[in-house]
Amino acid sequence: MFAVIARFPAAPAHREDLFARLDRSLVTTQEQPGFLAYQVMAPTDDGGADTRVCLMLWESQDDFKTFVKTDASKQVHAGIRPEFFAGEPTVEEFDVLSTVHAPTALAETT
Repeated sequence: MFAVIARFPAAPAHREDLFARLDRSLVTTQEQPGFLAYQVMAPTDDGGADTRVCLMLWESQDDFKTFVKTDASKQVHAGIRPEFFAGEPTVEEFDVLSTVHAPTALAETT
């Protein structure tokens, strides 16, 4: 398994538009081969107002890299411009070495 953590610090003037575009990108991401899961998080240190952190799980790094190169990915991210950000967006990639779930954990929450 392969994980990607992307951090998007939004410029206040473009926050709503950026977050809506990120939400729409979930639909496209869910349709991709090798996609496993996606969590959208808001850091507690800014009250969640200006930053979104996205955790994506993929079957492999190749599946993620292939998705990034697709026309679907390029189209869904095309309208996101540099002025939407308050700082540099970051992307980190990880090989998942192990995963443990509580026996009573829910499969999906919203």
